[in-house]
Amino acid sequence: MHKLLKYDFKSSYREFLIISLIVIVLATIVGFTSLLNIDNFVVTIIFSVFITLYTLMLAAIFVLWIIFTISSINKKLFTKEGYLTFSTPISLDKLIISKVIVNFVWFIEVLATIVLSFLIIMGIGTIKYSNNLFTYILPEIFSFLAKIPLITFTSVLKVILWALAILMTFIFTLAVLSSLHVRKARVVITIFVYSTIFSIGSLLISAISIYSFGIGFDMVNGGDVFTAQLGFLYPVIGILLPFKETTILQYFSFNYLIGMIGYIVGLYFIIRFLLKKKLELD
Repeated sequence: MHKLLKYDFKSSYREFLIISLIVIVLATIVGFTSLLNIDNFVVTIIFSVFITLYTLMLAAIFVLWIIFTISSINKKLFTKEGYLTFSTPISLDKLIISKVIVNFVWFIEVLATIVLSFLIIMGIGTIKYSNNLFTYILPEIFSFLAKIPLITFTSVLKVILWALAILMTFIFTLAVLSSLHVRKARVVITIFVYSTIFSIGSLLISAISIYSFGIGFDMVNGGDVFTAQLGFLYPVIGILLPFKETTILQYFSFNYLIGMIGYIVGLYFIIRFLLKKKLELD
């Protein structure tokens, strides 16, 4: 497993490192440009150009992650290289888990790059003010998060589950397409089929959460409370939108937790079955 992870990281770090550095550099330029006289026409043009480039690179880094995830999984498991991969003594479970770990780490790296770039822009852009990022904004944010540890923890948990669900859906989609002998335009078809499967999965999880048990925040008395509510569980963020007026906002649903874990584990075993019984390597 260690060598497998090392090889996968070694073969992919350059692209992510380069584009992450570009995002950070552009964020730094945008930050310093925002300190200039924005009423100046030339400064306005320069600022507009760099903020546009920065925005495009934010989109590009997510697109890179999606394309890399699809191509790396497809190449290692579902092409001729897969013959070599499956001829090694490495177990099927380790192969699947290694792909999930590598792509999950790059997902976190992408999020970290975006957050860091925002902080750089805010840090430089507010440095001339007394209430700048470092003396006021960040301390206030950390102080606020410290007051809501359960909300913070469950929010991070939901992001982790969401990322794992995305990865398992990608692998499942590629396994299905391979078993159906779909070879042409696989990246495009994968994105389309993935979107369909993930949307259906999200709706099913929302459906089983119409009556949801979970943890809510009492907006009148303050504090966290266990609650059972009737409503629509918003996909991805997992916040329940109640059907009737209430003073309690359910921000974490146990139905959602069970549904997401069931979705991830269910896809995992289907993927194992397809790889062992139905796989057709290109």
